[in-house]
Amino acid sequence: MKIWQEVSVWTGRPIDEDAPANSVAGGGVSMPPDAVSWKNQKKKRLYDGRTKSYKEHRKKLEAKRATRLAKIESKRKIDGFIEGVKKKIREYGGGFDVAKPVADITTDLPPKKKKKNAKN
Repeated sequence: MKIWQEVSVWTGRPIDEDAPANSVAGGGVSMPPDAVSWKNQKKKRLYDGRTKSYKEHRKKLEAKRATRLAKIESKRKIDGFIEGVKKKIREYGGGFDVAKPVADITTDLPPKKKKKNAKN
C-alpha cells in the first residue's frame, strides 16, 4: 500500500512518470514493435572445413578467384599490346616532311660563345 504521493511543487497535482521505462529516444536504440530480437534471429553458421558443405563453398571461392585472376591477366595482355603499339609509334617518329614549329627545341645549334669582358 502506497502511503505517500509525489506531487508537483508548482501545480500541486500528482506527477506522472517523466518518461516510460522503455524510452529509447535518447539512447540511439531502435525498438520498433516488429523488431526481431537476437534470440529469434537465425544464427549464422561457421563453415567447418571438414564438411561437405564447406567443400562446395570452397569450390565456389576458387572458381571466383580463378575468374578474377583471368580478368587481371587479360587486362595485362591488353595493356602490353597498347604499350607495344605506343612504343612502335615513338620509334617511327614524326615521319617525313613534317613541319616543325618555329621555337623547336630539338634543333641542333652550336653553343653560343661567351663574350669576353674588356676589363679581364
